[in-house]
Amino acid sequence: INTKTLIAETENRWRVNSWSLLNIGLNNTYNKAYADALLFNPMQNRFSVFANYKVYSSNNKWSGVISGRKEFIENRKLPFTFSAGGTGIFLKWFAVGATIARHYRIPTFNDLYWARGGNPALKPESGWNEELGLTYKQQHKVLSWQGEATVFNRNVNNWILWLPDQYGTWSPGNVLKVWSRGVEYKVKLGLEKKK
Repeated sequence: INTKTLIAETENRWRVNSWSLLNIGLNNTYNKAYADALLFNPMQNRFSVFANYKVYSSNNKWSGVISGRKEFIENRKLPFTFSAGGTGIFLKWFAVGATIARHYRIPTFNDLYWARGGNPALKPESGWNEELGLTYKQQHKVLSWQGEATVFNRNVNNWILWLPDQYGTWSPGNVLKVWSRGVEYKVKLGLEKKK
């Protein structure tokens, strides 16, 4: 598969005051694919407007950000997406962070136009994502250690899944709803030797 991608983007960032930043931008992405395995040579032009506003403390102990994005693709109705989140340090060694976001994913060219099973009627996936995390970090001379634990919850509507039909041909379809949730954790140890 050969693809051609052209991307044009502009951003402008303003320091509103000593504790906040505003970022606004535009993006246009043009994609075209050339492949024998696709029904034709599909083309897609995506235009989006995005912005985020960040606030933070002078001692960097806490920060928060809200962001939004609206994307336009011909013949597709796409939702306005946004996210909000923040982090804060407490009790010297602990940090807590939380985010909530609305998201979507449009079908790929393969999902839509694959010659043996593509589905041009696919809807974009859309849903919500929430996360809450706790980090413990400490350093003693040359030894450092860090532990992180994050709980997450994701709800997706119109999830795209490839499944075989009764003849063994694989084809994508929209599953009504998917709910995933869980815990992620990691531990880091560091030892500094000279430089």
